[in-house]
Amino acid sequence: MKKILFLTVVLLALLSCKKEEPAAPVITTPATFADIQLKHIQEMESAMSATNRITILSNGKIIWKPGDVFIYKTKEGRFGKFEVMQIDATKDYVLTIKAVTFASDGKVFNQANTLNIRATYHCDLDLVAEATSATGDFQSDRPEYGFIDLEPEHNAKFASYNFVK
Repeated sequence: MKKILFLTVVLLALLSCKKEEPAAPVITTPATFADIQLKHIQEMESAMSATNRITILSNGKIIWKPGDVFIYKTKEGRFGKFEVMQIDATKDYVLTIKAVTFASDGKVFNQANTLNIRATYHCDLDLVAEATSATGDFQSDRPEYGFIDLEPEHNAKFASYNFVK
């Protein structure tokens, strides 16, 4: 009887053990958009600006290219990254990005594989959606014809991400 009770207790203990999820691999030098983790972005916060515009279109020439990567800190204090997928000159320079915003623990807070931002519109990177001027982290601003800039809003910060080769 004692053996059966002992085996039952051992079996219950083994069954109640929670399987640990494997830790994310440690990446010291990101080589791709997917490799960039929260810690990499946080390490570069000092390079981000809440006041400097980043030129998207200058004198009618598209500056940003598919594959260009930018990092950010949102107005709500979350860090993230976005990759330029396309800028469609035939559709009034709609900017299409892939975006990932992280929670403070490094897990994904919100993301979109395809987010379209129309020229002169705002973008909320916490919601990962087009937004109003009241909630945007940036505006795809058109200060004059032939020019479009990413203009940070509400103390959100941005920087270009350059991969080490």
